Amino acid sequence: MKIRWSIIFLALFGVIAAVAAAVLTASLSAQGIQAAVPGRDKDVTIIVAARELKAMETVRQEDLVSKVVPRESAPASYYSDPAQVVGRVLSLPVIPEQPFTKDTFPSSSSGLLLAAHLESGKRAVTLSLNDFAGLDGLIYPGCIVDVIASFKVDASDHIGR
Repeated sequence: MKIRWSIIFLALFGVIAAVAAAVLTASLSAQGIQAAVPGRDKDVTIIVAARELKAMETVRQEDLVSKVVPRESAPASYYSDPAQVVGRVLSLPVIPEQPFTKDTFPSSSSGLLLAAHLESGKRAVTLSLNDFAGLDGLIYPGCIVDVIASFKVDASDHIGR
């Protein structure tokens, strides 16, 4: 008699476990169907240029347009928030409808970053320093450099003075 009740109890426990597993599977499958609904989480907003911009030009709010595109066609390292782009200086020219990416702006280790922050008509001044000063990369090919004065001092002029 005790064995009979044990078998009934185990059978009842098995049915309850099977129902719980079916409910859990159905709820997980319903969540998967919701995630697979077309158009949901497949589109992203990217920031593109509203007009042609030149290299070394500061990006303003009116130069930007938000555009919704499928995630697959969005470029790598795109910007989705205008605040990430406004006020930055371009290292490359940009055409209308071109997305802004990380490659569009100078990297923090580039000498372009210093030149990009100078206002129009302003110049950076350089000083002669030893090789260990850590200023490598501040001037790059294509920089405009103003030479104010250059002196050649003859050592014989200072002897005996």
